[in-house]
Amino acid sequence: MLEDFPASSDEGRAMCQIVHDMAPAADLAFATANTGEVGFGNNIRALADAGSNVIVDDVIYFAEGMFQDTTVARAVDDVVAQGVSYFSSAGNRPATQGYYSDFRLVENDGSATDGTNIDLSSVPPELYAGGFHNFNPAPGQKDIAQSVLIGGSSTGTLAATFDFQWDDAYNVNPSTIGANIVSGTGTVPPGGSDDFTFSGTAGDCVQISVSDHPDDTAFDAIIELIAPDGSSILTQDTGTDEVLVIGLDQTGTYTVRVTQFGTQTGGDYDYSVDEVIDGCQQLVTTDFNILFFNGDGAFIGATGENNIQSGRPVEIAQILPSQTTSGNIVQVVIARSNTPPPDPQPASRLKYVTFTSGEPQEYFTFNQTPITFGHNSAAGANGVAAYAFYPPFIPEGFTSPGPAIIVFDKDNNRLPQPEVRQKPDIAAMDGANTTFFVSDASQDTDLFPNFFGTSAAAPHAAAIAALVLEANGGPGSVTPDQMRGVLQRSAFKHDLDSYVAQGKARAPGNSRVGIRLTSDGNSLISTMNPNAFEVAFAGQGSLSQLVLNPEATDATAGNTTEPFDATVGFTSRPGLVFDNRAPTLGFPFTLGELKGVMSSDITGTLSNQAPPPAIVGNHFYTLTMDITPGALTKREGFNFGVDRDEADAFGPNGTVGGNSADLLGANVLIPEGTLAPGGMTFSGTTSGGAFSGVFRNRIGSGYSVLDGYGFINAEAAVNEPLE
Repeated sequence: MLEDFPASSDEGRAMCQIVHDMAPAADLAFATANTGEVGFGNNIRALADAGSNVIVDDVIYFAEGMFQDTTVARAVDDVVAQGVSYFSSAGNRPATQGYYSDFRLVENDGSATDGTNIDLSSVPPELYAGGFHNFNPAPGQKDIAQSVLIGGSSTGTLAATFDFQWDDAYNVNPSTIGANIVSGTGTVPPGGSDDFTFSGTAGDCVQISVSDHPDDTAFDAIIELIAPDGSSILTQDTGTDEVLVIGLDQTGTYTVRVTQFGTQTGGDYDYSVDEVIDGCQQLVTTDFNILFFNGDGAFIGATGENNIQSGRPVEIAQILPSQTTSGNIVQVVIARSNTPPPDPQPASRLKYVTFTSGEPQEYFTFNQTPITFGHNSAAGANGVAAYAFYPPFIPEGFTSPGPAIIVFDKDNNRLPQPEVRQKPDIAAMDGANTTFFVSDASQDTDLFPNFFGTSAAAPHAAAIAALVLEANGGPGSVTPDQMRGVLQRSAFKHDLDSYVAQGKARAPGNSRVGIRLTSDGNSLISTMNPNAFEVAFAGQGSLSQLVLNPEATDATAGNTTEPFDATVGFTSRPGLVFDNRAPTLGFPFTLGELKGVMSSDITGTLSNQAPPPAIVGNHFYTLTMDITPGALTKREGFNFGVDRDEADAFGPNGTVGGNSADLLGANVLIPEGTLAPGGMTFSGTTSGGAFSGVFRNRIGSGYSVLDGYGFINAEAAVNEPLE
């Protein structure tokens, strides 16, 4: 034990238990990651110095760089250069829990809010003096507000934390510390705050450090820096210990206000303010802010850090469902405080990731929003995605996709072209038993608690790495690059077009019908998306009927020979069913975008009632769409949505799974590694005659943004020759 954390949740011990179960001969060492980015990085190096050959973590800090390797990522690359193989969780936030875009300027000319209900009258004008971001990518269109659902549902209570960054550079090079200005110890009372002050001169650069005082309990500090004129410069919460290097723009007495994170009962802290001899290098060009409005357009709050002064291209804010109007919808507006000069090149890429809750209801993608970030995306790291231990053997719906887009080098210079890293690198299993952590899952037959998340997948990958080392002669026998290659080459074949399944069919008379589903495995957006399915028709004549039957899908689920359990349903019954219940339990057939056809010309009917445990009147195997003859012709089509549930996962209310498009085509059986054929069939008629087809996935070897090079085959990895 190098360093423990008194207020731990025992998640690290659960990770150690996973490693021990798989590689029982491996020596284990532990050092906390909870003392802030600097402490985390130092403990990574300490583990390597103590002789660790494989290191794994499952921690992320909000302020870690999304476009740059910052403090922890640099520590990872340092130990990898020493020969250590490093593994880290890819994250538990899907693409629908974030946003990525080039910056599209909407001028602050009085017309920016046209077409919205956004009311700027209560917003300090300096927060948007430099204009707004246009969320609408369509040429000639404008929308400065994006609707985001928070709370976990329209009636949920979970807060949403927005972690927003852009492609300016952090100055994360170590500072040269000079004379101490002030230092001491303070105490934060329960539910309160404590202040200390220091004298500063405009133009000076200082380092402010606040750390847990070495007493019986760990104190997690939040600091706010208040200028001599009383204005709040910034609030920072990066971990237990806070380190802030900042340039001062006023002369006088500065106040540092220290509060507690979460529900702690106060605590003691040490503080120090020191001169920075080499000054504060100015790297941030653009001061972005997020403005939040409720569904009625009323202003409810904003982020307002002076990013040019703080030197951090990041804004972090938490929004509570109680701050919204009905439906838990918050409208997000991205604005600039300044208009940056053209040289140096100003920021042009925006990205935010939400934590706990926060799902965009518009301007989102299922598979093209890079979410994973931070040290798990370091060049030397192995970011690990997650698969559950039970069918249908596809990535967990929450696992965070890549790639990582790196814009700056180690010296904070903008790269001529962004470096696109294939992150995550690999995938491993989650949901393993521990003897103490989390709770028991119904998908296994024992009563041990199951540990889910990429937090559990990462130690599985690390344990396999230990076995690979053992098989090849022990420590030093496999370089980090060789280890990554071994694990990636060993992986099972997998779906290379994540969250997409499609089918094509030819009909008599030289016409073609195409249908495509784009959808992830999460219920909040995927269930109730009226544009999930896209239907297109080409060629002669018209489309008059389209029939979908998902009974042959989800082939990796197994067979139907086992009895039904009233609590968990069939655990190995193949197929999907359509669920026509209104939200939130299901979603009836609903038309979305129409392309040259009228909604009155399309009727959707569910039939072929599924047997128990399906809910009578709600679960069906067949969807028939009848189209008025002649109404849908060449280069026309329509979008629609309908809820899908896994037939092998009916619980008491029959709402489990089924949303991922990857279930509609063939998939790979694990651990056999063989292809399980099948797919949702579709058929229909055109004016020229009947047609039929089947949905397909693109199965193969290679990189996918969702699960890297795929799920590691441990047996193959141990026997894989080194290259």
